[in-house]
Amino acid sequence: ITYTAEDGSGKSSEYVYAISSKDFNAPTVSLKRHKTTARQDATVKIAKANVSDDITKECTVLTYVFNPAGVCKKVVDGKFKAEMNGIYTVKYMVSDESGNYTFVSYEINVK
Repeated sequence: ITYTAEDGSGKSSEYVYAISSKDFNAPTVSLKRHKTTARQDATVKIAKANVSDDITKECTVLTYVFNPAGVCKKVVDGKFKAEMNGIYTVKYMVSDESGNYTFVSYEINVK
């Protein structure tokens, strides 16, 4: 924004400054239908995260799956191998360009 002031003799002075805003809002995340049960030794497809943000067009989505022993499982093409019985936890961390984060998780009971 530029302000210009002029006095009666025609002398002027100009002041220029910029206005910026900070994004304080975290992205929102919703999960499409997801399985809550699976069979042991099955390849399990995890839910797709639908992400929206008021500023950032494409947020970063990190997905982790933890087996019942707490070990992080490898996710390939949105799937993982359920090698043991118990509760698996699927966790999503979503961040925008301003560094705001949202965490979402759900559980899958493997029998």
